[in-house]
Amino acid sequence: MKNHYIICGAGQTGFQVIKELHFANELIVVLEKEEKKIQLLEKEFPGIICLQKDATEEESLLEAQIQTAKGLVAVLSNDKDNLFLVITARFLNPNLKIISRAIDLSIESKLIRAGANYVVSPNHIGGLRIANVLIRPHAVSFLDRMLRDKTGMFRVDEIYVEEGSYLDGKTFKESNIQKYVGVYIFAYYPKMEVGECIYNP
Repeated sequence: MKNHYIICGAGQTGFQVIKELHFANELIVVLEKEEKKIQLLEKEFPGIICLQKDATEEESLLEAQIQTAKGLVAVLSNDKDNLFLVITARFLNPNLKIISRAIDLSIESKLIRAGANYVVSPNHIGGLRIANVLIRPHAVSFLDRMLRDKTGMFRVDEIYVEEGSYLDGKTFKESNIQKYVGVYIFAYYPKMEVGECIYNP
């Protein structure tokens, strides 16, 4: 197995991550200690790979084939376990994309230093969403549709333009991608890392 995502923890946050990745037809391996949660996942997502293991243990990550995985999501029930998991995962696969949840935002810097590429705080994001729904409800509704459209016709996504590709080095106008493919380009990142992007227009 390779180029798969390892989801560590199948609580409420983990379930939503699994649901979205399953919808996107990504290969997923779930590490979860509780049998009831695994049974629920297997009922909801037939064919999903679940291992009833402790994700903080090195042997569990090796069984999930972390060396060939594309990414790992650390959504265990407490920040200390997530921190230990991130350290272990980064040691086992230096090239792995690691995303961790942080209940307490004060631990964010520790998670980054431990090897997480991204840290997400549900409390922080939830607060921002509530404020935005109050202030700009139509914009939030529009973005929700773009991110969650089930038909696949109107969905925000991202692609990596490889060196030597037809699109390599072309401007938005020169690519004419909207005419040929029907895709609207909102913005692009000059580098693979998430950072400052250039918007269209």
